Amino acid sequence: MTPELISLILSIVATFAVIVYVRGVIRTAGSDRVVDPLAVEDLMSSIDWSHADRVLDRKKS
Repeated sequence: MTPELISLILSIVATFAVIVYVRGVIRTAGSDRVVDPLAVEDLMSSIDWSHADRVLDRKKS
């Protein structure tokens, strides 16, 4: 294989990858996040709240 052919193949693969990526971004652009109430409840029940006061009482610098 010549360097020109390798370069051409890599360019085609890179172009295809960018097209797939941009297509995915366009599909998800503007859509709302999926909110799972059960996952939120599970997260809130499993959080270690013992250090929350240190985080919430920090003064802004």
